[in-house]
Amino acid sequence: MKNRFLCLFLTICLSLCLLNISVSATDSAFEANLSGEEDGIIGEQYFVFLEVGNFKESGFLGVTAYIDYDASVFEIDSTYLGIMNGTVNPENINPETYPLIDPEEGWVFWGNNSINGDEGTLSVHILNDSTSISSLKGESVVCFIEFKVKDTASIGESVIKIDTDDELKGVFSETLVESKNGTGSSLYVNVMEPEPDFITLKEDSTYSKIYDLIPEKYIITGFKERTNVADFFSNFENKAENLNLITDLEILKDTDYVPTGATIQLFKKGKIIDSAVVICMGDVDCTGFLDSTDYLQIKRYFLKSIELSETSLIAADVDGNGEINGTDYLRIKNYFLGKLDIYS
Repeated sequence: MKNRFLCLFLTICLSLCLLNISVSATDSAFEANLSGEEDGIIGEQYFVFLEVGNFKESGFLGVTAYIDYDASVFEIDSTYLGIMNGTVNPENINPETYPLIDPEEGWVFWGNNSINGDEGTLSVHILNDSTSISSLKGESVVCFIEFKVKDTASIGESVIKIDTDDELKGVFSETLVESKNGTGSSLYVNVMEPEPDFITLKEDSTYSKIYDLIPEKYIITGFKERTNVADFFSNFENKAENLNLITDLEILKDTDYVPTGATIQLFKKGKIIDSAVVICMGDVDCTGFLDSTDYLQIKRYFLKSIELSETSLIAADVDGNGEINGTDYLRIKNYFLGKLDIYS
């Protein structure tokens, strides 16, 4: 029989947290556990897995696991047999890393999936009809089940319920034993939209993302002076925990002001996948706030007594005409004196 069976790919987010639901068939020749992931993003794999191990005696072995799920959210994407030698490593739940059991060892596996409206029930059956299972003492077999979140699923919290009153049933020496462990447990999955792989402003943000104002780079601008990092990050579709704002000196804290010349970075799995330069209009001295230093630096610049960096030149051009002159100086000075709003 094929060693490929039962998968359901579920989409879920951002940081996978394992929930272990342990049920022990104390009167049988084995122990069994159901485990699963929670939190995820649409489009990513989601696993539930059944581990049967600690084999104590030889004889006939049968296990059935029942999993109820919200069929309006989850669907079976494909099926394969995923029973394998070894113990589940929570840090590595890729089925391909666990060696498949040889069919000649007497194992048989199958599954049934039934749907009634929005209620789905998956039963997984594991059977060993050999005369002896003593050769598996101290080992475990693992059945991986993959789910997928439907593209039409609504964003929010959904559930896979594992009823521990009759979650696992074991047959040993042709005697039915039922695992009992409380009133039931549920694996809740917080279904989230996929996070973009590039820095993305929210539709209602007043900020702007502009390309090539600095050659071959994006800049983020359109925010006011004295905007702190936490408020700045709230304007992006990306999760704040996946964003950094850095200067040449440090990673800025949530309460720090966002200065001209800083770089916003987007991380995925520990790697930088996108970045952009930040420009606060009027913040010529790159402090994140406007004061007399900013307009005096503009005056010195057009008097040719100082040079300005590339980002400071963009911040100084508050009238947007591509030149740094007396108009920019007066606009920033009048803003500082409370006579003009350069951000309106």
